[in-house]
Amino acid sequence: MSNGIPCPGCLDTRSRVLETRMVVEGLRRRRLCTGCGQRWTTVELSAAAPVPVVAPVAACVASPAERGGPRKQRH
Repeated sequence: MSNGIPCPGCLDTRSRVLETRMVVEGLRRRRLCTGCGQRWTTVELSAAAPVPVVAPVAACVASPAERGGPRKQRH
């Protein structure tokens, strides 16, 4: 199978994926060259997805004055 990633030993682009593992950086793949039999590891970095910004809960809660209700007296 040709995947375009050249073997570091013979530069043949025919290799097989033996194992795929998820790591923090993305995917780690263990490969086997079908030309010379050398094994090597590649890491496919994942693109960072944009993180949605969420307002703090306190900013979403209206104060008693904004709700139109009476304020409680502190003793």
